[in-house]
Amino acid sequence: MTYNSLITAAAQSREYDRAQELLAAMGRAGLAADEWTYNALLSVCERCGRWEEALDVFERMKAEQVRPTTVTYNTLISACEKGWQWERAMKVGLSLCECVGVEHSAPALDRRWGPAKALPMERRSGFVGVRKMRRKGR
Repeated sequence: MTYNSLITAAAQSREYDRAQELLAAMGRAGLAADEWTYNALLSVCERCGRWEEALDVFERMKAEQVRPTTVTYNTLISACEKGWQWERAMKVGLSLCECVGVEHSAPALDRRWGPAKALPMERRSGFVGVRKMRRKGR
């Protein structure tokens, strides 16, 4: 089995720490992370509700000059959305448009994200807190 397959399996079982251990082992073995590795890492971040770590993975990916794919952007947008980070999700979507040279429409984006942005801040972030409490057994 490859490290990428093992990291993907860790993502499917929501084992964030295991995925990080596998990434470290991959580095110790002298293997470089590729787009498959980073997409698997983003997937585990998304599934575990770790949107901040997903942004870090994305920045590391760019710093190592690994080209993001559509899957990369979609997973990162999903991670931000699940963390109620609408503005960040929009920025990622806009950067995808710029990356592939697609014109975007501000009115279309406002129709899509406007209702979420209109929610009071406590309602935007409160849902995440409820999910975290459930995960901790509260």
